[in-house]
Amino acid sequence: MFVVCNFECNSSNKNVASPAGTNFGIFPQNGEALSSHSEYVTVVTGIGKEDTWYNGNTLQPFAYTDDVISNLDVFKQMNKLVLVIDYVTKQQLIDDFYLNAKTKKYVPYTSVRDLDKIIINLRYKPD
Repeated sequence: MFVVCNFECNSSNKNVASPAGTNFGIFPQNGEALSSHSEYVTVVTGIGKEDTWYNGNTLQPFAYTDDVISNLDVFKQMNKLVLVIDYVTKQQLIDDFYLNAKTKKYVPYTSVRDLDKIIINLRYKPD
């Protein structure tokens, strides 16, 4: 079941989108460029981002990654949870991705792009 919520981005409307008595979070995916709108950052619980350091097993251009990180850091500075996923499959790249993400205090995960399997990386078991 999917629920679509329309809400205005201001703190007074945050509770309107949150069903009473439930744990509810707003996690936009790949919307890090909206970090320039403080009213938006204020109302979300956190953000999810794909392909920050790698696109598949290919390193992203440094300028792209720097721009993404700059935007994600705005969410982090506002005490928002930053979830990152890259779809790397080679162990050396998985290690590099986790090191980069953990250095930034982001929550990292690697998987296959189809997300049709839960991948547990033996070196990086969930907490």
